[in-house]
Amino acid sequence: MLFVALAACAPRVAALPRTRGTTAWEVGVAAAIGDGVVEERYTLRSEPVKHDVWALSTVRSEVLVVSPDGTEQRWSSDARTPGDPWPLVLQHAVASVPALVRMSRGRPVEILSTDDWAEEARAAMAATSLPEGAVATGANLVDPEGLLLDLGRAFPGMPDDGRLVAADRIAGVPALREETCAPLDSPGVLRFRCTGTATATDGSNRLHDVDTWTELVADRDGMVWMESAYGGTLRGRGGTNRGAVAVAGHRRVERR
Repeated sequence: MLFVALAACAPRVAALPRTRGTTAWEVGVAAAIGDGVVEERYTLRSEPVKHDVWALSTVRSEVLVVSPDGTEQRWSSDARTPGDPWPLVLQHAVASVPALVRMSRGRPVEILSTDDWAEEARAAMAATSLPEGAVATGANLVDPEGLLLDLGRAFPGMPDDGRLVAADRIAGVPALREETCAPLDSPGVLRFRCTGTATATDGSNRLHDVDTWTELVADRDGMVWMESAYGGTLRGRGGTNRGAVAVAGHRRVERR
């Protein structure tokens, strides 16, 4: 994606989007709340449109949900069945619609032409052949701000003055991740390791002692791979320890 050289002595990293056409990005995500786990694997496709704008879409999705009692539910966009969970079908339909995204320092900062994207997303849900009532339940999935937040998790961008600061959502709680970054010795590429914390931004005080880290590598063509994680405690309603559970998450994005 978009990256800039941080110093004259550092390997030169592209300040412009990749110019070699469509690129695939493999994404793996695991998130746990207590004994419940959700794992996702999906393929993102990026295509440069102009200097700082990319078209981004999801072309394949796989989801595994493990309930606290151990019950498993699997779904794949490549192996559709009549019994597929409606929310997952609709989520993939929306994600498959290319969104025009403005990038800055390697991070998505704005979804462009949101009305056009929303119209196409609603059409994609309607084309799933699900019952009309089921499609109506997916209205909240047409969410440009939510899309921007999710893309920002995959493409955190370059550290700014040695820091990565970004909005996030952890265990359903709006949060701010703040990390301090240091370069790692890695010949021919730029490599950074960032560590920090995440705090709730909705006044709930539900996130407690949440530690975070991000590691990313960039070469002359932009980001090569990125890995990030968090772990801590989700407090009960009102920020009390009653009903508190452990939360953790791990994400890896790799250019193909």
